[in-house]
Formats: sequence, structure tokens, C-alpha cells
Amino acid sequence: MKQQARRRVKRSGLALAVAATMATNAVLADPSRARADEVPLQEVEDCSLADLWDNRCYLAQDDENRMMGYDESMHFVDVVTVDDEYYFYGIRDNGVSLSTTKDGVTFVDRGQVLTPGEDVTYETFPGIYYEDGVFYLYTERGVFGVNDYEIQLATSTDGVNFTDQGIVLSPTPGTFDERGMGTPTMVEKDGEYYLFYHGANGTDMCNGVAIGSSPSGPFTKHSTSPVLPCGPDGTFDSGTAGKRDILLEDGVYYMIYEGSTDGVNQDFSRSAWSTGLARSTDLLTWEKFEQNPLLPVTEPRLPEDQGYGNDGPAFVQIDGATWVYYRASSGANYTKRARLTTEGLPDAFDQRFPAASLTHDIGSLTAGGLLASPGSDSTGYLVSGPAHTGIPHGENTAIVAASVQETSGPDEDVMRIEAVDASGAVVAERQVTRDMFRTPGQVEYFVLPYYLGTDADIRYRVHWDGNTELTVESMLVKYGDEDRYGLQNPRIFEAEGQEFGHQMGRVEGDGWSADPVQDTAPGYLLFGPYVSDLDPGNRAARIRIMTDDVSSDNQALVHIEVHDANSEEVLAERSIRRSDFREAGAYQDFALWGWQAPPYSSIEFRVYWHGHAYINVDRVAVDGAAPQPEYAPEASVFPSSLSQADLAGDGVTVTGTGFPGDETVTMTVEGAEEGTAKADMYGEVAFTYTADTAGAGTYEVVLESSAHSAMTSFTVQGAGGGADGSGDAGSGGTGGTSEASSDGTDRTGEAGSGGTSGAHGPAASGVSDVPDSGENTSHQGTSALAATGLSAPWVALAAAVLLLFGGALVLRVRMEA
Repeated sequence: MKQQARRRVKRSGLALAVAATMATNAVLADPSRARADEVPLQEVEDCSLADLWDNRCYLAQDDENRMMGYDESMHFVDVVTVDDEYYFYGIRDNGVSLSTTKDGVTFVDRGQVLTPGEDVTYETFPGIYYEDGVFYLYTERGVFGVNDYEIQLATSTDGVNFTDQGIVLSPTPGTFDERGMGTPTMVEKDGEYYLFYHGANGTDMCNGVAIGSSPSGPFTKHSTSPVLPCGPDGTFDSGTAGKRDILLEDGVYYMIYEGSTDGVNQDFSRSAWSTGLARSTDLLTWEKFEQNPLLPVTEPRLPEDQGYGNDGPAFVQIDGATWVYYRASSGANYTKRARLTTEGLPDAFDQRFPAASLTHDIGSLTAGGLLASPGSDSTGYLVSGPAHTGIPHGENTAIVAASVQETSGPDEDVMRIEAVDASGAVVAERQVTRDMFRTPGQVEYFVLPYYLGTDADIRYRVHWDGNTELTVESMLVKYGDEDRYGLQNPRIFEAEGQEFGHQMGRVEGDGWSADPVQDTAPGYLLFGPYVSDLDPGNRAARIRIMTDDVSSDNQALVHIEVHDANSEEVLAERSIRRSDFREAGAYQDFALWGWQAPPYSSIEFRVYWHGHAYINVDRVAVDGAAPQPEYAPEASVFPSSLSQADLAGDGVTVTGTGFPGDETVTMTVEGAEEGTAKADMYGEVAFTYTADTAGAGTYEVVLESSAHSAMTSFTVQGAGGGADGSGDAGSGGTGGTSEASSDGTDRTGEAGSGGTSGAHGPAASGVSDVPDSGENTSHQGTSALAATGLSAPWVALAAAVLLLFGGALVLRVRMEA
């Protein structure tokens, strides 16, 4: 049996040492705590989009549902509600898929509803509209790598079976959409139908609109210029103001839209992406939200990373709450969501720091919070802490609750929110001006979403610019997804643990290391742990690795891979070069994602060391561990009826099915152990039982593992009886219970009389298979009489005496804990 993974959390000595160097006036915060204070919060009503615009609410990620649609690759969705059911249309296989839900969390995969036509390679990026019993599905249609992609329409009356209605919009030469148009969205206003799209000109992708009198068109483009242009250089949407969803609230239209930095030669895969907000009263003139972006900006760092993610947003309103659904970061093909929220709502924050718990370099503590006033204070840090140790890598958010007494006057800088690491480097910042405050004297929320590439110690600061009176009431912290690659319920395997094998290296600290001085030959630094219970569907893994030199050259230092030890197939792999490490002496996660665990697989993770540099592997994390199955073993025997001579000759084959794979099974007869064997990967096991002398009667047999058992029986005929070999009783006998394999032999891979298979290892490197402890052996059972050592004549005489008195030797099964 392979040892179960150990679940434990470690913090390296390096991280603790760094934390100790931070300023002594820091308030140290533990991310595992729910709040920093015990002040009860007043319950509030759900937020509106107007509240978000006026800084009375903010967007917070749903902590409980971070990987919706993971197995069916539901992402980049557009949503319509019909009869209290939500229809989520998304990207799949370059076409469109459908998933439905009633609660916004539990989805039913309805499969592919649209596939690309013969003359194109993709027909996807869906926009869905529903009116008078008809579903209108607009898609971006084209050939990968070719310009002039267009908007296509298909219709359906059931939302599943669609009929192609042809092209409804095409690019116009010499305009902002001359290279292509896509990511469509339909909105109805006063009997007119506004078809929004992004137009591409070879440099940027910005929002345009065409208007028609019917959802089927024809449509006339409103302008040769975009109605929502891309932002200026240096903004999050300088390259893209693209896919969007629009919601009407109290006479105002709010647009949630994806944005990105500039692309290179129309390639936006390495751009940084996020989501922003805009509003309009006529659908033609739009104003962007001053606190854009709303979500952390993705950060493609490695050559194989994609920047896509936190994009493709869609509004969904459920039970009075407004949610934004969006594609997960790093282009992962599943969906996250965030809720419009404020302090009194569930999951609004993970930690809250009231003013009294904040450290400050200037200002004074008042009943309303930390106060800085012109004439009384010089510019500086009104908030200089808290400092947090061990902030998880991934997406995080800091929220400052602050107010000013005067919102009119020059639009001057008021405060700058910063996240700073242990070295003093600014990880993220947001400048807040006077015009961003809406109401004098009212506490408003200002949000700093940011991404961490690795676990870090972070200090939050608020710099006061000295232009107007400022009060900071509190600071909230929201920890995001620890893993941008989407590890769901990760199982952790420590590199120094017993689950792994090694060709070189040694335990060092909390990892397993190798270096060119002590280890002279390359090879597998780590291989294992042979996981056999992963769910089907897309899987992901992270391997945490450190090196001590990130700049001397750019050699490949290690090669990591996911390997199925049963099929010998490599499921995913990547080479890690020196330049891929961001910092010397710091652990960094390298991901292998998008692979699938085949049925009956034994998943092995390998780290091949090239011998060029010091390497320390901390751990391997893998997602998708299946819940423990319920087992219902069954036992059968063949033949189920036989003569005494047949039992002494070929005997019977006892077969068990439904046991846990790779588990040891014991066969007992008449309370005595008569053999052990390991179940194969399918949970099947087989024994052969013979007895030189046995009386007529029914014999009961039990197969038992550590926690499961199954019973069967066979019948031995008297002197006049016989067996027909089919499981039916011969003369004088009784019918058998069930039938096993006709030849009674083991399948390939089963643990039967031939012994057990050894543990897997990287054979190409010369690692020998190591047998599991407790080898299986063939076992020929002996009767209680034969075990006494009596000679054959005496045994025959004893058997005759038993038969004379009509006795039958009954072999029973004893269950052993």
C-alpha cells in the first residue's frame, strides 16, 4: 500500500527571518484569522451598482466557489435567465457550450450547442439574448491568425438546438474595426437593438455598437469610432476595451468590460488583463469608473504563461445580489465570481483593522479614525501598517475606508494606497484624488487589487498628500485564490517525505536538494507518489522549487513532468531555466496544468536535475483528489460444485471483486487463514484452493481486507455425486452461488499466485522497480485433517468415519479485524 499524503503547512526559516526584519511598529497579521477585531458589524442590504460607483461598495471574490465549471471547461460566459433558470453559454472546443443552473453555483453540463462551420476554425465568444421564446446566439466567427473575423447569428427555441442565420456584422475598411469584430453583446432599448462588439485595427481592440430594429438585424454601425475607446498608455485597458455585459439599473446602464494592456502584432496573449466598469444613460456615451480595474491585473511572467484571465465578465443577479462572473486568471478554463459587497455582508473581507489598530507616522487618532489635517500635519504616511506575514501568492485585495470633509475644489491628490514587500519595494499602488470622493464626511471604500507571484510579507500603507483633511476609518484585507493555476482542494506531498524516491540529493531544511559539488551526475531528484484516486477531467499540479543563482547563465536547470506509471505516458511536462526563477533563495511554484488523469492511472511527478546548479524541491501539490469511494466487494467460486477428487486435483478458484485497489486480501477457510494476495488496480483478486481430503458438504469461504469482506461457498459431492463444471450441482449436490472466470487465472497486473508488481520508478534512468513489502505467493490450502501429519490411509479412514455418521466438514469464514 502506498503511504497516504501528509497534509501540513510549513513556513520556511527564510520567510520568518525576513518577517523579523520588518519595522518594529508593525501590527503583525495572521492570514488564517477571520478578523483582527471582534467588533460586530451592522447587517446591510445588498449593494447596487450605483453604490459601487459611489464607493459605498466594492467587489469581493467568492471564497467558496472559485472553480465553477472546472471539469467541463466552462469559461468566458454570457448569461440569460429563462423561467428562473440561468443559461451560461461559454467557450468550448472553438465553439459554444451550455451549462444551466438554478442557484448560480451548481451547474448541469448541457454539452456543445454550436460547432465551427466548415470554412472557419472558430465560432465562439458567445453573446446571448432572449426575447419572446427565442434564444439569439451571437458569436465571433473566423480563422485563427487571419483578419476579417465577423459576427454570426444563430437562433433556437429551446436554447440547445441552434439554426445558423448567417453573418450580421462585418469589418469596415479604414475604421477602428477594419481587422475584425468579435465578443458580441445584445441590449434592447426603446424598441431598438444595440449590438455591441469589439473592433480590431491591428493595434487595439475597442468597443463599438451597431443598431437595428430587430434582434436579427439588419444592423447599422453607429460610428466609425468606438463608443468605449481603449485607455491611454499606462492604463489597464490601453490595448483592449473588449467583451462586456450591460445591466440597466434605475435608468442608468452599467457596463462591465474586459481590458488589457497593449498587444504585440495583434497578439494579446502576453498582455496583462483585468475587468473594469463604465456607465451611460443612452448606451452611446460612456464614462469609465475611476477605480478601474476592479479585479487584480494578471501578470504573465514565464514564456509559457498567458496573460488572459480575470476577463470575459458577465453580470448575474441572484436573490437580490449582483455578481460578476469571469474567467479565472492565467487563462485557466473555468469560472470565478465576485459579489458587490460591503462590510456587513458575508465574505466581505478576511481581516478588518479599525483605526486604533493601525500604525501611523503622522496624524492623530480620533473617534472617527486616523485624522490628518493641513496646517497640523506634514505629508507622510497616515497609515504605515499593518504588516502581514506570509500573504499567499495569487490575487489579494486591500480596501481603505476613508472620508474627506471637502469634495469640491481642485482635483488634487488626496492619498496613495500602497502594498509594500519586506524589501520596501512597492508591489501595487493606487492614487486617489479629491474628485473620486463622492460625498463630504461619508466613509467610502477605495480598493487596491493586486497579484503576488510568490508568498510574501506585505505592509499596507496610506500616504497623505496634504491637500485636504483626510480620515482613515479602517482597513480591510481580502485574500484571494492562493493558486492562479487553480488547485482545487490540493493534496500536498512533501519532497522529503516517504512518498517519493530519489536518485540523488538529500534532505535539507524542509525540502530535498542537490548541488553540483556533492552530486556529480544528473538524474531524477524526485519521483512519486503514484496517486490513483484523481477525478477525471482537467487537472493541475504545482511543484515548488528553489535555486541560489538566477543570473549567471540561462541553462535548463530541471525538467518537471506528470507521468502515468501504469501506461508509461507523459501527461504534461516543462523545462525550467535559470531565468524562469524570479529570486535567488526563494521558493517558487511551477505549474503543470490542463492534463487529465486516465482511468486506472498511477500518477507520478518527476523532477529531473540537469546537474548545473543548486536545486531544492519543497513540495508537490495536486488537485482533484476524488472522494473515497464506497466499496461493496463480492466473492464467487468456480466450480461451485465438484467431487472430492476434483477438489484434490485442480481445486476451486475463488475470485473477489470490488475491493480497494492494491489492498491485501486474506482468504479464510474454516476459520483458518488459507492465503493472502493483493487486489489489482481494478479491485479484483483470485485464489486457488485445493484439499487432498474433504468430506461431502458445503464449504463457506470469506475474502477479507482491512475494512471489507465478502463471502461465498462451494459444495463437495459424496461418493455418488459429481460435478458438471457449470456451477450446477451434480447428483447428490447443491447449486453453486455464482461463477468466476472460466480459467481461474489472473489478468495482467493482478496480484495472484505470481506475486506482486513492484513500485514504479523512472525506468529510463536505471531505477529498479522496488517490490512492495509483503509479497504475494501462491497458496495451496490444506484440510484440518491433512494438517495433522497423518498418512494417507489414516486420513482416508478418518474421512470414511465422518461420512458414516453423515457428518460434513463445514469450512467457515472468520472475520479478522
